[in-house]
Amino acid sequence: MAGTGSEGVANQAPTADAGDGYTGPEGSPIALDGSGSSDPDGSFILYEWDTDDDGDYGDALGVAPDATFHDNGSYTVTLRVTDFNSAKATNSTQVVVGNVPPTVEAGPDVIITEGEGVVLDLASYSDPGSSDTHTASVIWGDGSAAEAVIASRSEIEGFHIYSVEGDHTVELCVTDDDGAEVCDSFTVKVEPYVEWMFLPSLAK
Repeated sequence: MAGTGSEGVANQAPTADAGDGYTGPEGSPIALDGSGSSDPDGSFILYEWDTDDDGDYGDALGVAPDATFHDNGSYTVTLRVTDFNSAKATNSTQVVVGNVPPTVEAGPDVIITEGEGVVLDLASYSDPGSSDTHTASVIWGDGSAAEAVIASRSEIEGFHIYSVEGDHTVELCVTDDDGAEVCDSFTVKVEPYVEWMFLPSLAK
């Protein structure tokens, strides 16, 4: 039931307007806009947003807050407005969030000797979509390839021994669960193994 103002005039309910046409990338703030809301009495005191469609309006406050979504998809966002007499109104809209490919850093070029190995200890990756999952693969540049191990949210593990001298381009690729792939490479220079022979000094 509508309340009554200080002069005995019945309060009129507000109208909520959550805006429309929201789009943006995962992991980045998207600006919402509830400024289209109105109140016949001109007495708004509270703008509350439910950005994850769970019925809790404490996710964001204010006329135009930012909301960040950690995975691509379409999200229902609802604005609830409240006036001075506690009359409320709600309105929902959709936010379409796009996938962002991960980034990967394979590591610097290295020089080794034939028969030695290379460890992907400096390889790393990142993804603004913190809800994404990932797989990784590595082409070692000498005709062999393997699945690399995602060790953590940012680390990749791999190891390979080179038995052929020369320059080998290592390509490391990371793919997110939406199929977006990104690759980076570095060069392994394999120098020939030289076995040193030390001869005793000849007596004079």
